[in-house]
Amino acid sequence: MGDHEQNDGGLCARNRCTFVILALGLALVAAPAPMGYSASATAATASLVSGIAVWISALAAMIAQRRSLMALCALCGLAASVAPWMFGFANIQNAAFVHGAVGSAILLVALAALIMSTARASVPVRA
Repeated sequence: MGDHEQNDGGLCARNRCTFVILALGLALVAAPAPMGYSASATAATASLVSGIAVWISALAAMIAQRRSLMALCALCGLAASVAPWMFGFANIQNAAFVHGAVGSAILLVALAALIMSTARASVPVRA
């Protein structure tokens, strides 16, 4: 029985994590204007691209129920968290904070989903 079949009357743990990741991806897409870094083309573009990449990988992970796609979500979170230093906008404090905090949160939630799906896969199911 796969982890998407084992649930507690609602969403399985992986899908709950995926919804959190989708919300965090939306936060990345929406952040430039309210956080005041939309004037920086590099920071705003990195935020938009990171958020869209997170959304695509999270939706694919939810639909296909594959651990490799959840690992891709974790990789997107890692890339988002280091984007300010990779693309040279670490001096824009709000952009660096948003990318670091949201990217790290995506990474942690995706890793938690991977750990939970691994632990659940090793538990024997009683008939």
